[in-house]
Amino acid sequence: MSSRLFQNIREQRGLAYSVYSFSAGYRDAGLFGLYAACRPTRTAQVVELLAEELTRMGTSGIDEQELARAKGQITGSFALGLEDTSSRMGRLGTIELVHGRYTSVDETLERIGRIGVDDVRDLAARLSGGFSTRVEVGPES
Repeated sequence: MSSRLFQNIREQRGLAYSVYSFSAGYRDAGLFGLYAACRPTRTAQVVELLAEELTRMGTSGIDEQELARAKGQITGSFALGLEDTSSRMGRLGTIELVHGRYTSVDETLERIGRIGVDDVRDLAARLSGGFSTRVEVGPES
């Protein structure tokens, strides 16, 4: 709820019911996505705002405070996942299938800790300038 997308598109403008980014990694591919649930009449505006925010991150980046909040959210979610047996087993299966080698909790947290504001900006620039696919679900207009 504190993300740029959520604050800009939902809270400030009231254009979407739900808005977030997500990712999925695989052995030889990956996926990064932006999601918004909105009225059909608002789709074009919301899609434009999603693209603008990703582009802005690719050019202006983020500050250290924003990065620290993001790392806190990621590591907190990671730690909570370690409390559930099913989540732990899912993590181990994913590590084996995607990476082919075991990654300890400490190593994972250390790698998250090494991410810097330049890394985020560079990735956002690559994503905003790359191939994209748009999917709309809802009534035809």
